[in-house]
Amino acid sequence: MRRRQLLGLLGGGAGLLALPGCGAFGPERNTFRFRMTVEVETPQGLKTGFSVMEMSGGSSMLALNGRTVDLGFICEAVPVDLPGGQTLFMLITGHGGSNIMSQVIRGFDPSYPQSEKLVALIAELARPSSIGRVGIVTPAKYNEYPTMVRFRDLNDPKTVERVDPNDLAKSFGPGVKLNRVFMTVTDEPVTKTIGKRLTWLGPYAEPSLESHNGVLHVQDASLPQLLKHGDFRRGTSK
Repeated sequence: MRRRQLLGLLGGGAGLLALPGCGAFGPERNTFRFRMTVEVETPQGLKTGFSVMEMSGGSSMLALNGRTVDLGFICEAVPVDLPGGQTLFMLITGHGGSNIMSQVIRGFDPSYPQSEKLVALIAELARPSSIGRVGIVTPAKYNEYPTMVRFRDLNDPKTVERVDPNDLAKSFGPGVKLNRVFMTVTDEPVTKTIGKRLTWLGPYAEPSLESHNGVLHVQDASLPQLLKHGDFRRGTSK
């Protein structure tokens, strides 16, 4: 059975969260898949990367908080291969940017629907008639793209570096610029390939890219200490 990834990833959406065991799930749960695509302009032409992801959702009744929404998310970070053997990764969680789950909801419905309206949106996207429907990630309206990173050495997770999506040239050289990020509802299978790129990825989400001793204070932590394996893969490890 697939492991559910909870809406706690959304940060500000905690009010929608339904914790397993806290209430009865509603009778209807819908699932849809979408291709998340990142386009980057380079001196050698447009470079594109994608990852097919799966989102599910249904209503849940909590004893104290009334009806809320239970969400599931199966996904991998989006890689874009760039000139010079470099790779850009768009992560699935925040750490200074928004996260993909949040962007999916906003991309398909800019009103950012809550509760039953969100359940209805997922049900709509799960219909065969929605195949091909496009949603756009719009950072000008919602502040930020999902977090983007690169590795100086793909075999060494400690070499991870943050990338500014508004200034890719700083990390990848002159003429490299983010073109757009969008998603398309699809019936393709979920992507399960990032482990071939990042061979050090483990089966669990919790470990950090760089281990640390004692209590970790965010303001003192390096990026490898902040990032976890689950920022790159959720529910796709075997």
